Amino acid sequence: MPATTSERKGRCPDRGVMSHVVLSMLPTLPRAGCGSFIATVLLFGCGGGGDGGAAAPDATVPVAPADAAPDAGVAEQAAAFCRAQAQAKCAWAFACESLSAGDRAGVLGLGGADETACTEAAAAACIADTADRAARGTLNLQLEKQDDCLSGLRVAPCQDTDPVEWVRAWREFTHERCARVLAGNVDAGGACETRRDCIVTSSLCVNGACAAGETRDITRDCEASGQFEGQVNRDAACPGEACVQVGRNGNDKAGMCTVDCGDDAGDCPDGTACVQAVPQGGPASFYCTQPCEESGAPCPNGFECVRINATGLDTSRHCWVAAP
Repeated sequence: MPATTSERKGRCPDRGVMSHVVLSMLPTLPRAGCGSFIATVLLFGCGGGGDGGAAAPDATVPVAPADAAPDAGVAEQAAAFCRAQAQAKCAWAFACESLSAGDRAGVLGLGGADETACTEAAAAACIADTADRAARGTLNLQLEKQDDCLSGLRVAPCQDTDPVEWVRAWREFTHERCARVLAGNVDAGGACETRRDCIVTSSLCVNGACAAGETRDITRDCEASGQFEGQVNRDAACPGEACVQVGRNGNDKAGMCTVDCGDDAGDCPDGTACVQAVPQGGPASFYCTQPCEESGAPCPNGFECVRINATGLDTSRHCWVAAP
């Protein structure tokens, strides 16, 4: 799994206060081995301690083969992989004894009352995405990479602690092995409808074209109704296709466009940071923010330079919103 430097925290008794952890300050550091080195700085949390790292799950997860015929169409082959990947993920999730049903759905994003329902839901979402991209000709299916993905899911990290603490390691671990199976094929400047159409995984779909993200792409207004403060939801109107809820504030903002960087901190545009938030009442979120220097100074589009945590040892500031 990717190497990280981190300060692990014990299980929090109360998630009533949103906390942030700065996972990386871009530009990202060079990759080494199978992943990237990410500096983690604790801003504030619930205390406790630990020795870091991640353990393999207790049970071996059977890997279902992708059962499409070699001469099947791209969409059919992609669907077969989606089903095999979903089965492997859900088998692992139900074998990981530290995960409750709420953890599987709320933290890992794997819903369903049992393993079968989990597999069906995860496969359906993947198949809908790949069928759309296959129909538009923007899916680069690389089945030669599927064995590494499916076998890797058997040894994904699982720990007997709050999964909020290690969900990022799990997402990075699986993304590193599986993302390129269902890659995009659109070069920079080419037409896109979603960032997943683009060859470069860190690209955004800006004004209908694949392009490297910029800080201005994550400091736009967006709606995030029905979300907890600090929680990210999908928003096709944002270049990064994600909107983070900023909560009650004095800037008359509902949400800020961002990029979900939970799979790879390198998805954040240059000059931005990937932060982890534990929202009030919700699961951990990972998103890009724009660091800034002078407290209260104006940021793009009416956002304000503030500390994203009111307390704690770290004094870094980001373009966010002021208290109401």
